[in-house]
Amino acid sequence: FDVPLSRSGHHRIRLRLTASDGLVVTLWDVSAERARDDAMGESEALMRKVVENAPVGFIVYDLDAKRLIFQSPKSREMFGHLDDGVGSSWYDETKRVDYLTELYATGRVDAHPVIGSDANNEPFPAHLSARVVKHRGHSVAISTTHDLTELKAQQDELAASRQRLLDAIGALDLGFVLFDAAGAVVLWNEQFARINAPLADALTEGADMATLQAEARELAHPEGAVGWTSDAYEFDLADGRSFAATRSDMSDGGSVLTFRDITAAKAAARELSRRREAAFQSEKLTALGELLAGVAHELNNPLSVVVGQALMLEEETTDPDVTRRISRISTAAERCSKIVKTFLAMARQQPFKTKATEMNAILETAVDVASMGVQAIDVQFDLRLRDGLTPVAADEDQMTQVFTNLMVNAAQAMHHQQDARIVIETQQTGGFVSATISDNGPGISDEQKARVFEPFYTTKDIGDGTGVGLALARQIVTAHGGEIDLGDAPGGGAAFTVRLPITEAASRVTVADKRQEQAAADILLVEDEADVAEIIIDVLKADGFNVQHAPSGLKALEILEGATFDVILSDLRMPGLTGRELLARITAQHPGLVDRMGFITGDAMSADAEAMRASANVRLIEKPVAPADLRALVANILKDTRP
Repeated sequence: FDVPLSRSGHHRIRLRLTASDGLVVTLWDVSAERARDDAMGESEALMRKVVENAPVGFIVYDLDAKRLIFQSPKSREMFGHLDDGVGSSWYDETKRVDYLTELYATGRVDAHPVIGSDANNEPFPAHLSARVVKHRGHSVAISTTHDLTELKAQQDELAASRQRLLDAIGALDLGFVLFDAAGAVVLWNEQFARINAPLADALTEGADMATLQAEARELAHPEGAVGWTSDAYEFDLADGRSFAATRSDMSDGGSVLTFRDITAAKAAARELSRRREAAFQSEKLTALGELLAGVAHELNNPLSVVVGQALMLEEETTDPDVTRRISRISTAAERCSKIVKTFLAMARQQPFKTKATEMNAILETAVDVASMGVQAIDVQFDLRLRDGLTPVAADEDQMTQVFTNLMVNAAQAMHHQQDARIVIETQQTGGFVSATISDNGPGISDEQKARVFEPFYTTKDIGDGTGVGLALARQIVTAHGGEIDLGDAPGGGAAFTVRLPITEAASRVTVADKRQEQAAADILLVEDEADVAEIIIDVLKADGFNVQHAPSGLKALEILEGATFDVILSDLRMPGLTGRELLARITAQHPGLVDRMGFITGDAMSADAEAMRASANVRLIEKPVAPADLRALVANILKDTRP
């Protein structure tokens, strides 16, 4: 037995009886041995405590005896008690064979993935590590098992989060691609793949931007569709779609690029620009209309004098030579008058007054006018007019202006050309008669064809053209219910074709301007322009009317206080009291004279003219005043007011 001695440590004492019944006492110091045993015991206790409290399952199994030597508490928590051996710790026993094969072959297994079976025979993921050691002559396997349930749950949640992110990126209507710091593709969505459909084979995880851009160049695909170093840029695909790209840097040195389809936005911007341009053109046309109104007002009065005096002279002379000369003056003046009225009608956007007209006759007149306007240009006019065409519904003067403009434009395009020729052809197809004006000049480019009918667009030098002619020509033709097209002439020149609807009328009707016998009538003329008043008075007096002149509206009111008249003719635009204001005063002071009033205006686009024109009870003619129009106005008033 061992006893502690207070001064000399632990000693072991042995007592033995001798043969003579004596007692032999042996005593020796075992302090060092006892210290070693205590230390070993403490170490084993510590080891057991560590093993029993370790967060991993700990099993010691005798491979030779096929028996369980030790199972830690954590292991029992994982698998339950394994009194019958460790086989029940495997959810799939067949997988244990692979584990044992590796363990017997190498004596060790590291982080072997297994599916364990818990106390309720439910599976759970785990890692198994083991070592084979010799203990008392037996092969003993010491294994540790790590329960990966929480780790697997975390991994599943991470995978689910990643998938949610991928789904969100995939659902974007933006193209999306993620590059790492080295410029390699990490992630992209379906929209990005569709944008880069030609690069489907090259677009793989890890592919670098430079390689993809090189592939894009070979396939004539925009490099920007793959990526760029710019923070923002745009590119267009071959199918016409446009994209805006935005690049953002990542904290790890990588970058994210997004691609937004801006095709519709650009189309909307183009449409907005077109509408703005249309509004701008409309404003210019409005300004043109205002300019025309002002010019017309200034021209109408002197034109009225020229037209009236020429017609008066033509009616009064009997000399054929003088009559012929006066007729030319009268025709030219009337054409000027009709041109002014045509511009005003277009500015007011009023329908044209059409009648049955021969297309060939219009073209012959246009050739005469155009040839005089391009005398400085050596050009031949070749008329190829088909006989027997049905008359068309047209305003002869306006259509003459259209064809004259087309011929003059063709001639000016060939002003430096030898053997310049303009061919004028007519034919009838269906319900239309068409006239084609073609030339052998330089032609018109596709870009110019798209714009030649735009107001104020011209290819002529500054000072040579305004760009108004073709726009007005198309407006006139369209108002006639017809069409105007631009094509290519044989040999490369330009060819304009005008189609007008036919009418069943046999031919155009010509009304002779003859004086009608009228009973004597008293007429009050209210006109502030002395020259215009003089020609009107001459025309009316020549027809046997008594005419008194009032130079202003106020003077007319004074005259009406002491006299009455069968007809009252008044200008609209006058200083002091306007024609519209005069009508209001007469309505209030002399209501019986209202039906006897007629008006003459040279300011056809003024508010007063529009208001008077809109009234069904107001008779209105426009300057320049032709004697026939003046006589018709007076005749209508007398017809409606006399019993």
